[in-house]
Amino acid sequence: MNLSILAGPILGAAIGYCTNYIAVKMMFRPLKPVYIGKHKLPYTPGIIPKGKGRLAKAIGSAVGTNLLTTESLVEHLSSNDIRESLKDQIHQTVIDLENNDTSLKELTIEFISESQYETSLSTMKETITDKITNKVTEMNVGDIIAKQVVEAISDKVKGTLLAMMVNDSLLNSILDPIASAVNTYIEEHGQEMIEPGVSSECDAFMAQSVGDITKKVTATSISINDIVLKIYDSFVSTKLESILNKLDIAAIVEKKIDDMDVLELEALVLSVMKKELNAIVNLGALIGFILGLINLLF
Repeated sequence: MNLSILAGPILGAAIGYCTNYIAVKMMFRPLKPVYIGKHKLPYTPGIIPKGKGRLAKAIGSAVGTNLLTTESLVEHLSSNDIRESLKDQIHQTVIDLENNDTSLKELTIEFISESQYETSLSTMKETITDKITNKVTEMNVGDIIAKQVVEAISDKVKGTLLAMMVNDSLLNSILDPIASAVNTYIEEHGQEMIEPGVSSECDAFMAQSVGDITKKVTATSISINDIVLKIYDSFVSTKLESILNKLDIAAIVEKKIDDMDVLELEALVLSVMKKELNAIVNLGALIGFILGLINLLF
């Protein structure tokens, strides 16, 4: 075969390839305007560096308005697939917690200093002690005890000679003094009597391991899985939409792209469209080759 016949198609393919290759490269290059003297060369900077702001706005709008809409996100997060995945995560987390030997005290100190822990624990003990003391005071324990004492005395003397002397009038006369004395004692000394027990229980509770507490919870009728899913469903249905509306996903995406370095943006585009851009370059070679063949015919 005469090689001169193929020269035209081959040359056309080379020209088409080079033309499209340059066109693709000019999408990203040059990165900055090129000047000859005071005159800026046309098509500089490249299409993407020059239009990065418009590109960022367009992508942000597309993502926020059409792709990651509030409705689509809420629908996706409410889907059975997500719920099943969440159930699996909860189950695994419970297993991990049951095997965790770290005490609540040790776990807390991982997040705050030991002095802060001691201060918080002391405040908790005082609060619980005050609550219990107030409840005991409100119960009017003195009146309850006084009535029990009077009933006990009445039962003891019933049917004896003392019953003639220890009558209802006498018993009722000691009712109020006993009640008052007991209530006064509770008001003055109740807190110091209750505090040691509260302190001991709080220390014992904080000394328990995470695993022991988790096992106690799972041993009851309480379903951690159901509780977490209920909270999750409530959050998705009542709170997520308002939070997403405040986030303005379109603006976040736009700013993220606009803040990217041009080379980072180039890498991002190529990671998505490298095959397509190479196809455009190869298509240029194919078209050039075909045009070369057509030129031979005419």
